[in-house]
Amino acid sequence: MFRTKATRTLIVIFLLMLSSGITLYVMTKETPESRLAKNLGKIVPLTPEQQKLVDSRLDELSGDSDNDGLKDWEELIYKTDPKNPDTDGDGTNDGDEIKQERNPLIIGPKDSLSNPIADEKALQDASTSNTFTKQFGETLLSSDVFVGLMQNGTPSLSQGDTEALANQLAEDGKKFLAVNEDELFASIRIAPKDTHTEAYSMIKYLNGLGKIQNEYFMVAPEDDPASIITEATKSKDVKRFAELKKSISIFGAALAEVKALSVPRPLLDVHKKELLLLASMEKQLTAIMDAEKDPLGASTAIAGYIALRKEGALLHKKILEIIQQNHLVFLSGDAGSFFTETSL
Repeated sequence: MFRTKATRTLIVIFLLMLSSGITLYVMTKETPESRLAKNLGKIVPLTPEQQKLVDSRLDELSGDSDNDGLKDWEELIYKTDPKNPDTDGDGTNDGDEIKQERNPLIIGPKDSLSNPIADEKALQDASTSNTFTKQFGETLLSSDVFVGLMQNGTPSLSQGDTEALANQLAEDGKKFLAVNEDELFASIRIAPKDTHTEAYSMIKYLNGLGKIQNEYFMVAPEDDPASIITEATKSKDVKRFAELKKSISIFGAALAEVKALSVPRPLLDVHKKELLLLASMEKQLTAIMDAEKDPLGASTAIAGYIALRKEGALLHKKILEIIQQNHLVFLSGDAGSFFTETSL
């Protein structure tokens, strides 16, 4: 098992560049593990949640299924078959070919690794994959800082370089998981002015919003997405994220109903924030559920989802303040009382 901080960070970089279709071939005598672990140990700091997520992939990939001398994660690097010790069928197993600086995908003996490997399948996969892992991997591979680090080692990496890479990761993550607000807000319907008072229109809207909250989000603790995420990261079992599928459907259905509400102008800002919150949570949970094919996207989304939960609590606190400031009164049984009775 890999347990050091450097090797836990290694799997992040490894997954960045490899598991989403980017082909990397090691041209030096150092192993991918030793070189990357030595040089990249401080680039991507891991939160406890992210560490557990990638640890689970490490546990799966740290074995040697076909006993060819390459660990399963190294098989991903070289695009070899983890269940076939001699992928190209030339009589030399994959691990020995790598030791001899030969290409394990081309029949030898004229298969030196000094010649670029044309892995058409990998290239095709790379062109069609749209994961954050792949996108940031491409950014990293084209970074002068990263190239300098690989050539010159840790001394070439300044504090500013480290911060720049970390900031790049954070900003790219936000962009990847961002919701298109123009599309989201295009269907907003403003409640028409009629004979009713503004207070009446606000109460009507909040009753509709409260009904949606009661119908979709008053779930048992074990069905709460936060509980599922916590248990999955604790157990380091990314397959448990599949349990989020139901929650994703719930957020999608709730979002559709909120979109259908007519909103009075005094509550337009609240309405937009509610739409954005629901759409963002749906997108974050979808990214988390896809942890196996997009580990970096999932780990970024976990942090994002936690932040969105806090934003949701603040939004509903704001709604309560609006209710109090406008002296809005809900009758017994009104769904809008959700905001005055529920502590989020």
